[in-house]
Amino acid sequence: MSGRKNVVIVGGGGFGAALARSLSQKLDPTQHTLTLINSRSYIIWYPATIRMTTTAEQELEKSCLVPYDKLLVNGLGTIKIARVIRVDARTEGKGGSVALDTGESIDYDVLLLAPGSVWPEPLDFPDGEKRAAVNHIQDWRKKFKDAQDIVVVGGGSCGIEYAGEVADFYPGKKVTIVHGPDKLLNSTYPDKFRKRIEQDVRETGVNIVFGDYMDDNTITNGFVTTRLGKKIKADLVVSILIRPDTESNTTLLFRSLLVSWNATSGDVLDAQGYIRIKSTFQLLSYPDVLSCGDACDWKEEKQVAKAMFQEPIIVANILALLAGHAPPKQYKGTMEMIIVTNGRYRGVSYFNVLWGILLGNWFTSWMKSKELVVSQARRNYGL
Repeated sequence: MSGRKNVVIVGGGGFGAALARSLSQKLDPTQHTLTLINSRSYIIWYPATIRMTTTAEQELEKSCLVPYDKLLVNGLGTIKIARVIRVDARTEGKGGSVALDTGESIDYDVLLLAPGSVWPEPLDFPDGEKRAAVNHIQDWRKKFKDAQDIVVVGGGSCGIEYAGEVADFYPGKKVTIVHGPDKLLNSTYPDKFRKRIEQDVRETGVNIVFGDYMDDNTITNGFVTTRLGKKIKADLVVSILIRPDTESNTTLLFRSLLVSWNATSGDVLDAQGYIRIKSTFQLLSYPDVLSCGDACDWKEEKQVAKAMFQEPIIVANILALLAGHAPPKQYKGTMEMIIVTNGRYRGVSYFNVLWGILLGNWFTSWMKSKELVVSQARRNYGL
């Protein structure tokens, strides 16, 4: 690389792609190189994927599977479609290399890990080219179209939005949400917001079972059985379990980190599998490795919207590391906010400012429900 320092980003999802675009504008091409590694040849705009996998309306596969063609600016950067299978670190804090499943090895001076999340089956898109994703989308649309009784396991935002899309586009179908706590979402959000969401969901005809769990999603004779023995009619089960993509069977990345650094698992991952970071986004004991996004252990809700708050801090700290300086910026978190759609024209939004602001159908539809922020996302990625 002719003596230039290389920044390697592992993961080209919402966070990784945003950081790659920003760095391509900030790095000096005479001094630096940039490599983005992702297992798919496109960015998935996840806020649109629930509707995209439920119905063919709006043909979202044409707009929210975003190509990388114009992501990097000023001709700075290379995109590799591959999986990282190993990290080989040199002396601690002095760079290293990543090995790809293609057989290639790429040196890094600063490594940014943005692996994101492992999503449940409807949103678990295959690796590789876009055609495979389109086939996956069409398969799930058919499942939703053919089903009459749909059980959604988990009443977080994704579960609520799946129930809302089905209720909107297939009003004759019966949808049941099974949720362990006694209110939708989680305790990050105030009860008044959680109750408002419940009211909005019930008004669409969706049934909610609180205080129960699905340990086995097997459909037997047209029914599923909850932990407490309740039988629910079902011919399709959608289980919403999201976890950090740090212990996947398809990558040895984090195992190799532990071996390469002679570290214990607690040095890199917490008990839930999240990457342990400092407020500078650096890993605890490894100053030349940073991490951002859904897979980090920072105590805040995991949302792609958080990228806009994390991005300037990470970019400033990477530039400082490349120049041999200590990272100057610390992340203090940001306010919690969420926009939960309930089909195209409904939903509830919450902003944790002042007394906690709740906004209903008109605002939520205008901000997200109708178009799912696809146009803005494409502009942010250079299209």
